[in-house]
Amino acid sequence: MAAAKCNITFNIDYISSKPIQSATATYKHKISGATNVFSIVPVPLSGQSVHLPEISTPGDYELVITLTSEDGIDTTKTSSFKIGNCKGSGDGKVFWNHATIGDDTWKSKINFLIKKNEVVVVETTTAGVGYIDPIEQWESFTAQVGDKIEFSTNLITSGSKGNTIGNMFTYSTTGTTGMVNVMGPTALNPLLMNSQQIGPTNGTKRTFTFTVESGLNYALGTNYFQ
Repeated sequence: MAAAKCNITFNIDYISSKPIQSATATYKHKISGATNVFSIVPVPLSGQSVHLPEISTPGDYELVITLTSEDGIDTTKTSSFKIGNCKGSGDGKVFWNHATIGDDTWKSKINFLIKKNEVVVVETTTAGVGYIDPIEQWESFTAQVGDKIEFSTNLITSGSKGNTIGNMFTYSTTGTTGMVNVMGPTALNPLLMNSQQIGPTNGTKRTFTFTVESGLNYALGTNYFQ
């Protein structure tokens, strides 16, 4: 994925008995120390929004706003911001696989639902058999940094008389290939973010919600049997 870029916007609120002659925004990368000074022209009115130039280097920044009055007195305010975790800053992949161990004889039915920013993008009760397949063989959709993903399951029918077992799980990975939900996963930098039991009885509901982060892809799946 491309380096994340953010449009930093903030308001300047002040009360001054003297007219403000100049205003600057100084922002410094906290690791590299690289510093930029941005002259805010024209001088903003109190409560007015200010937009910094586009910043492409990810990381944490210190921001210092300096207002200079007509008598040469400076007033400063320090805050911070982060580049690299901004909504719309890059595309990632969300892989999904609604699966089961077994074949058509396994009769548990589980509603598998994924929403992106409150909009349903995946909804199915149809299960496959390949949850241990590499994620590049799973279904997928794109998501941007900052998107909210909600993953939920609902055990509609327990085919084992109230004893359905298995999990719904969510992994993150920096790769787009390999296996996640196995011993010795082969996907790059896999991290189990969440795992919840799907059963055991009819009506069992599970939900996990997360926000898409820069540099990560995600794998959402089920592995249930009865």
